[in-house]
Amino acid sequence: MEKLGLLRGDKLTNAGRVLFSKRNPIVLKLAVFATEHKTTFLDIARAEGNVFRLIDNAMGYIIRNIRWKRDKKGKKKMKSKWE
Repeated sequence: MEKLGLLRGDKLTNAGRVLFSKRNPIVLKLAVFATEHKTTFLDIARAEGNVFRLIDNAMGYIIRNIRWKRDKKGKKKMKSKWE
């Protein structure tokens, strides 16, 4: 970890703390806005932890909040797209 700059002696550097520490967690705020103007939101969440935990939380939040729209064209074809 010293070669990566995450450890100096027996102490984590700031980068090491961000990646691995359970103390002093990073806060991530997540939201789904109703429009591109970002004045009204449909959902909001807050997550705390190290970078790896926040990546997992963010990915789960994104997957749960993807809005899909299906257009039926003809009898057999369905086209899915982001809303």
